[in-house]
Amino acid sequence: MAADLALLSQDILTVPAQALPATRSVLTVVDGEIVFEDPELAATGQFK
Repeated sequence: MAADLALLSQDILTVPAQALPATRSVLTVVDGEIVFEDPELAATGQFK
């Protein structure tokens, strides 16, 4: 399964290499449906 959209916690193209392991998935969309939403973000209701 490939994601349509994966929103990450930081820009992996510009952060220093040593910061990459701290990158988290914030939101993942597959077939137009949200299949993962960071629990902290879900509490805000921002993406509903």
